[in-house]
Amino acid sequence: MPEEQRTIEARKKALALLEIRDRTTKELRERLLRCGYSQEEAEDALRYAASFGYVDDLRYAENYILWRKDEKSQKKIFTDLYTKGISRETMEQAWEETAGDDHEESSMIEKEILKKYPAGSSLTPKQMRSLQGSLARKGFRYEDISDALSRCEISVEW
Repeated sequence: MPEEQRTIEARKKALALLEIRDRTTKELRERLLRCGYSQEEAEDALRYAASFGYVDDLRYAENYILWRKDEKSQKKIFTDLYTKGISRETMEQAWEETAGDDHEESSMIEKEILKKYPAGSSLTPKQMRSLQGSLARKGFRYEDISDALSRCEISVEW
């Protein structure tokens, strides 16, 4: 297939992939490369899609934060975005524009705790470790978890 035809095919593939769902620059590049396009063809397709505003890492990060800020910690969201190829500066800019100071992680932790156990519950050490581990995997800091547990009056029965 002629080189010009491959470039057109790569552009079409990029647009088709973006029709399915929004993607970061890194995700789209990797997907095009996996489809067998060369680095040059993939970069051309990225520039082409970006020229129409179809690939925008800041917009992607803002949307990601808006949809997940009520269920994940800032740390976890930033980790997820980093793996998707979003730069630290872009993440911070998106965070300021979407979540800003309104993001209240302590109430999120309390909500997660109360989903599993009613206020005033007494847990076994194993249940407590499981609960703390679950919250820590969501990116919450240990100090914040401990504070939320005390506010919910969750204790350990020895």
